[in-house]
Amino acid sequence: MIVTQDRPLSAEFDLRLCFIQPQQCRPEFHDEIQIEMERLFGKGRGKTTWSAERKLAEGVDIAVVNVNGLTNAGSEEELLVHLESEMLSGCWDDLNGYTILVTQKISAGSCRLKTKRG
Repeated sequence: MIVTQDRPLSAEFDLRLCFIQPQQCRPEFHDEIQIEMERLFGKGRGKTTWSAERKLAEGVDIAVVNVNGLTNAGSEEELLVHLESEMLSGCWDDLNGYTILVTQKISAGSCRLKTKRG
C-alpha cells in the first residue's frame, strides 16, 4: 500500500483486521469486506497481498483479514491515516479490532531489503 507517490517503498507492513456483526444481520457482510479489500489492496494497488477468513461462532459472523506488503509510510499512525482516507464501504462500521506493524527497511543491494537496526 503506497501512501504517497514521491517516496520509495522503504517499509514492510502487516495488518490484521477483525470485523464482527450479529449472524444473519447482513447476508452480504463477507462479500462487502472482500470487495473493499480488493479495492484497497488488490492488483494495481502496490505490492500487497491479502486474505480473508470467515468464521461463524455463537450468533456472530466474524471476518479476519490479513494484509502484508510494502509501503512508504514512516509509522503505523501514518499508514492508518492513509487507510482511513481511503475507506468507502460501510463494512468499516463492523471493524472491532486491528493490529498493525510497520517495519522500516534499508537497502541491502539489488532487489533486497533488510531490517533497519537502531
